[in-house]
Amino acid sequence: MCKVVTHVLVILSQLARLSADYYPLLFSMDMCPALRELLSCGNPAIRAKACNAVGNMVRHSDLFYKTMKQAGIIKQLVRLCSDSDDACRKLASFAVGNFAFHSDELYEELAPALPQLLYLLRDPEEKTRANAAGASYPQFCLG
Repeated sequence: MCKVVTHVLVILSQLARLSADYYPLLFSMDMCPALRELLSCGNPAIRAKACNAVGNMVRHSDLFYKTMKQAGIIKQLVRLCSDSDDACRKLASFAVGNFAFHSDELYEELAPALPQLLYLLRDPEEKTRANAAGASYPQFCLG
C-alpha cells in the first residue's frame, strides 16, 4: 500500500509542478483532507512526498491557499520543518516558501515557521538551507 500511495503522490506532484493548467482538476478532487493525513503519516517517505505535492500545488498560484489553510495543512507543514527526517525538512521548507510567494495572505499563519526556518539555515543539506532562506525572506518583510 505504501508504494501505491507514494506513486500517487509523485503523479500528483508532477502534474501540479508542470503547469497551473492542472490546478482546476486537482482542486476539484478535494484532496486536502487526505493530504493532511499523509503529512502526519508514520512513514517519513510518505510525509516527504506529501510535502512535495503540497509545495507543487501552491507553486503557480494561490488557488489552494484557502482550502489548505482550512484543512490544517499549513500548521502541519510548519511542524514538519523540524521533522527528524532530512527529506521532510527540506520539502516542508519548500512548501512553506511557496505558500509565502504569491501573496501575503498567509503570512500570519506561516509566521510560527520562522524560528525553525532560521534554524534550517544551518542544516547540513544545501537544498534545505536554500529552501529555508527562500521561505524566510518574505516573512522578514512583514511590517
